[in-house]
Amino acid sequence: MVPVLARWLPILRAAVIVFVVSSLLHMVLPFRKSDYGKLQNEGAVIEAMRKAGVSPGDYQQVEHHDQERDRRLDLRPAHGRHVWLAVAAMIEARHATGA
Repeated sequence: MVPVLARWLPILRAAVIVFVVSSLLHMVLPFRKSDYGKLQNEGAVIEAMRKAGVSPGDYQQVEHHDQERDRRLDLRPAHGRHVWLAVAAMIEARHATGA
């Protein structure tokens, strides 16, 4: 029987190959491309966020637990569907290249 320490190089090589192949397959194959859709009026949403002065960061729609407030502000879900929203706001980075 061969000890595990004698097989360290083939084990390490196999782990690296599996990592590289799975990374390439994950990036190349379009399995998850349809997970995130586009907004119908993306330009208007971005402009509204600029006007509101949204600073860089991660934002999420807050779940409402105050039923009285929900009724007062008419925050009932339309047609029984709940909407969940997550936004990551970032500053556009401009990289200087050349001289």
